[in-house]
Amino acid sequence: MKRLTLKNIFNSYPVRLILFLELIFIAFRLLFIALVFLKNKSIDAIEILYLFIHALRLDLAAISYIAALPILIWIIYQYTNSRLLLKIKNAFLVFVLPIVAIILFSNLIIYFAWGTIINARAVSFLSSPKEVIASLSTIQLIIFIVLVIVLSFIIITNYQSRIKSKFEQQLNLNKHLILLWLIVLPISIRGGVQQIPINESVCMFSKNENTNLATVNPFWYLINSVYKAQNINSSAYHFIDDAEANKITSQLYSTKNDSLLQITTINKPNIVTIILESWTADVIESMGGEKGTTPFFNSLEKEGLLFENIYAAGKRTDLMFPSLISGFPAMPNVSVIKYSDKSAHLPFITHAIKSKGYQTSFNYGGEVEFANMKSYLTQAKFDVIKGKESYPIEQWTSKWGVYDEVLFEKSIATINSLMPPFYSAILTQSTHEPFAIPIQPKFSGNIESVKFKNAAYYTDYCLKKFFDKVKKEKWYNNTIFILVADHGHILPRNNDYSSPAAFRIPLLIVGPGLNAVFKNKRIRNIGNQQDYAATIKSILNLDIDLPFSNNLLNLNRNDFCYMNYDDGFVWKNNQGALKLNYSNKSVTPIDGQPDSSSIIQGKSFIQSAYHYFVNL
Repeated sequence: MKRLTLKNIFNSYPVRLILFLELIFIAFRLLFIALVFLKNKSIDAIEILYLFIHALRLDLAAISYIAALPILIWIIYQYTNSRLLLKIKNAFLVFVLPIVAIILFSNLIIYFAWGTIINARAVSFLSSPKEVIASLSTIQLIIFIVLVIVLSFIIITNYQSRIKSKFEQQLNLNKHLILLWLIVLPISIRGGVQQIPINESVCMFSKNENTNLATVNPFWYLINSVYKAQNINSSAYHFIDDAEANKITSQLYSTKNDSLLQITTINKPNIVTIILESWTADVIESMGGEKGTTPFFNSLEKEGLLFENIYAAGKRTDLMFPSLISGFPAMPNVSVIKYSDKSAHLPFITHAIKSKGYQTSFNYGGEVEFANMKSYLTQAKFDVIKGKESYPIEQWTSKWGVYDEVLFEKSIATINSLMPPFYSAILTQSTHEPFAIPIQPKFSGNIESVKFKNAAYYTDYCLKKFFDKVKKEKWYNNTIFILVADHGHILPRNNDYSSPAAFRIPLLIVGPGLNAVFKNKRIRNIGNQQDYAATIKSILNLDIDLPFSNNLLNLNRNDFCYMNYDDGFVWKNNQGALKLNYSNKSVTPIDGQPDSSSIIQGKSFIQSAYHYFVNL
């Protein structure tokens, strides 16, 4: 019987498997760091060493999830020598190791696109695989598949050659010692013997957000994110007493001596809302954006009322729907429209609009089932809902369905079928990844930021053709058009994912139905995307309660906005902007000098909104 030595321990199958998995995590962490620098972001050179140290505990927890079953099988094998156990173990690892590779590689792609690490929201899109694939160009998709196959082959081959043989190796030790793994594994999965199980806050040691993201283990974070998304915790995002939070939030929406702008002289104007995919303010020249990207939009500003400081509720299209139609903010880590039982109890401006005798339509050139959109739109009681299935297959030439030019043509036909007054929403998509367009690019270059600008230019070109045509329709003179983005984007300037600049979007009201007094005017007050709903309520004098929407036409409103980015939120008001991270509860000023009351307001807002969502 050999005595217990470090060499014996190091040569044992469990330790070798753990070290092997840790090397995989280290390799992908190095790739992540390289990607951060490729995105022109920074990580302090000294902190790189520390991030690997701070990553160890969460890495071990993730490894313990993966290795638990193989190690348990190994323990049983040491007592039984069963060949069946070898087959079970091999089948398990051949299945699991490629999944680990896919998750880690997908994490790199998601960071590049979204600026965050892989989470439940990203995985939820797998229910619509065609749309996920559509986000990638053909070359990107081929590269992804090839790299996943190559990485999986490398990982499995190395496992077979370096680790597999250790499984059958008899330790010649007191077999009862290996039972200690039955104690070690649960403790490691839990992250220690402390009172509270391990969470990602153990990795939050830096003031640099990219450093913290590189430190967090993507496999563990994904498991935890999915768990939290499936198990809504009513006590989550709780900062202060509920009654006090609700009181502070209510005060944000209360004003004295309301001064409401009457922007239309028409009793029941038609409303056409054009929701522009990914249109960040950074493509609007007059809002400080790139020159020459959206020339037609710039010309429309001279005829309309532009709100300059509007910020999107979240970063993806599925978060836009409850924001615009229900006046409800984006929730952390969950998409409200995925919970049909809850979203059904939200307020819908479309319900109130229909009660005024309006007909309604929603027009999209892609798959309306994507991200549970159709369920929400049906709950909103749109009279007409059109997606790509409404178009001939030969027009499905875009990765996502049909190009914006075709969408606008169909939208005009749809609107013409409605009886005025009507409310119609049009959602574009050509500015979605992979930013492919059917016209000659305006800007030269093949990098993502240039392709994004060209896609925005194409949609702007389609907008011009749309307005040229609708001016000839009978209903045009009684119509106001509202142009608003579904969310912002880090492109074309590679903004930080959680910066206000990545959320800032245009909101323009234009058309014959707009009172001439407000043409070529700007409103600089800070507002949120979900304030659109209360603004429509004001324009049409609707009877609806919108507890989280703030009328943009009220000159005495409190100026503030909330921006969700999964790992935390950004709160902005006239004093400045701050960022709160949910993992370590840190608060970071990112613009101006927000005071202590701003912090309390932001915390109260998300606490009240989340509890409202839980109780729907």
